Amino acid sequence: MVEALADAHNKGDIDLLSILTPETLEGHRNGMFFEGQTLYSSLIPKLSSDAAPMVAAVENLIQAAGNDGAAGLPANALAEWCEADPARPAEMLKLVDEGYEAADKFLTLTIRTGAQIDRPFFLQRAVDFTKNGSSNQQKAAIAAFGQIDPQTDQEWSDLVATFQEVRETADDGVTAALLSAATIRLKFEDCPKRAELETLIQNSLDDAGEFTLHQSADILWMSHAAISTSLKSEILNALLDLNPANTGTLDHLDHGLAELVEKGEVETVRLFLESLLKKTEGALEFKQFKSTRRSIHAADDHVFEDWVVDWFLKGDFELCCQMSDALFGAGKRETGLMIDFSRYELSDADHGYLARKAIGFLFLYPVVAASIIVSLIRSAPESVVPELEKLLLNPLLLNYSGVGKDYLKPIAKDNKDDAHQAGKRALKALDDYIDGLGALRGVKELRPSERQRQAEWQRHTDTMAEAQRKADEKSIFADLFTKVVVLYGKRTIGYFKQGKGAPKRIETQMASHGVSFEMPRVDIVDPVGLQQMLLSFRSEKRSK
Repeated sequence: MVEALADAHNKGDIDLLSILTPETLEGHRNGMFFEGQTLYSSLIPKLSSDAAPMVAAVENLIQAAGNDGAAGLPANALAEWCEADPARPAEMLKLVDEGYEAADKFLTLTIRTGAQIDRPFFLQRAVDFTKNGSSNQQKAAIAAFGQIDPQTDQEWSDLVATFQEVRETADDGVTAALLSAATIRLKFEDCPKRAELETLIQNSLDDAGEFTLHQSADILWMSHAAISTSLKSEILNALLDLNPANTGTLDHLDHGLAELVEKGEVETVRLFLESLLKKTEGALEFKQFKSTRRSIHAADDHVFEDWVVDWFLKGDFELCCQMSDALFGAGKRETGLMIDFSRYELSDADHGYLARKAIGFLFLYPVVAASIIVSLIRSAPESVVPELEKLLLNPLLLNYSGVGKDYLKPIAKDNKDDAHQAGKRALKALDDYIDGLGALRGVKELRPSERQRQAEWQRHTDTMAEAQRKADEKSIFADLFTKVVVLYGKRTIGYFKQGKGAPKRIETQMASHGVSFEMPRVDIVDPVGLQQMLLSFRSEKRSK
């Protein structure tokens, strides 16, 4: 069919381009449109036409496709059309010179395909557009330089000289294009102008605008292996000024940081995030860096443990809060850790300090907090162990008895574990505490009044209702399904049509579903005191 249509068009029997107007395409913005677009992408290289109607038709196809990922397919077909006839790139270039609408948008492919036919002429035109063209023409010509490989030392020198000259007066968009093209050249292992291009990129980062910062994040993600360590450092320093509202830039930065973590540059990423999170003052959160967090969790060589210990030792309140939210909790890290603290140069005071930080910031994840304290006990001096045992007992075990049963008992039974004696003593102290609570039964003075019971029940109900509301806001199922409240009964009945027959009666038995979790015991009797203790642990400064 493609050959038949192209032949009919080339003979003049039909005009396949004139029908591609915004008005005719408006009525086909559905699945059928992309079938037609695919057909035209096959047709365009085979059609005989002047450049103007071809450019207009391709532009209309691209605009009608909107933001779809396949919107640019007709542009690829236009490049093939240019390559099919040596005269066509020059004709396309003439449209640009005449100011033909939409011709600028295809200047990059015009220069690229033209350079295959008359390289000196089209390279010189690219230089002219880069130096003297409009902003869009500058960006298009610079992009063409990124796609045309220099073949001689003179071409390399001309490229660098042109980029350096334009950078002095370039706007933000043109600067971003310069960064992109320069980075593409740096990917060549035998690039003879590596130092000059890296200096160009580095100088372009001064007072970088939003487009330049976005391109910098893209370099960090897609081209970090092609740039030097010093340039990478300059790019990261520039990205400290990014606008947290620019989610696209943030997403590229996230992927770039994840790549660096996977390449072993963890300390670079950690120091950068410290500076970025502090500088944005809450406008940006660690949990927004999803790819980076996954890389930290998946990394080997104690990356996760080193990150946790480093930020706890530094004791920055905001950083530790963000780490708690980002690296721990539901769907993240809920299992116990086994950290070899002998790898760190800790003072005696640091052991208790780290234990209190773990309790303060990870109190809602008691197994994790307990595992950090147990890990400290394994490598701590004997003089420090009693302090750690007390912290393990109070507040962790006294609030979460389940931690003793599920996590600590296996450790206490393992004679080869350096913490088994401490585990035994902590469990014995917990049993004594529970027995003591049981001995107090029947003390009338400790019984809450009916009014106090109702007040506490109302508080608990309100808290659970608020938690349910917040959970619904984040639930993907809340958007997919309609919520129905059934006042009585144990099944639902519905009728569903199947073809032309009578509706089919469907009965669905209802079942219960629940999730249990352990609440801190002291939160019931002394919530204010508990919060004050946790706040003091979180705010504590490391002794020098």
